This record gives sequence, structure tokens and C-alpha cells, in this order.
Amino acid sequence: MSVEVYQRVVDEHEELYAKYEALQKMLDKPQPNFISDRQWKLLKKQEKHMRKYNRILAKRVEDLYDENYAELETKTLLV
Repeated sequence: MSVEVYQRVVDEHEELYAKYEALQKMLDKPQPNFISDRQWKLLKKQEKHMRKYNRILAKRVEDLYDENYAELETKTLLV
């Protein structure tokens, strides 16, 4: 695994999490007058899917880290 791939996934996860948190904070407040009921419902659906996507990215980061760590450990043992 390359460090670039790992870093890209970490960066994507961090960016998504920041957007997810901002949306979550907005949805914790009462619905603003300038957002229609339909848009508010869609934002709630968006938050749900962002949460799922965030979990997947977190698992990918963990998996890529574990892969990389195991690879480094094997190389160290071979030296």
C-alpha cells in the first residue's frame, strides 16, 4: 500500500467528518424559515447517508493502517 492512498482516504474522511458535523449542528436546531419542509427532509436523509459513508471511510482508514503496519512489521522481521 502506498502512503499516498492512505493519506487520500484520511483526508477524505477528515473533510467528510467536518461537513457531517456542520450539518448535524444545523439539524439539531429548529428548521429555519428559509428552508422548505422538503429540503429539510432531504437534509436529514443526507445526514444519515453521510454518517454511513463516514463509518465506511473510518473502517478503510483503519484497514489501510493495519495493512501498512503489518507490512512494516514483516519487513522489519526480514531485515
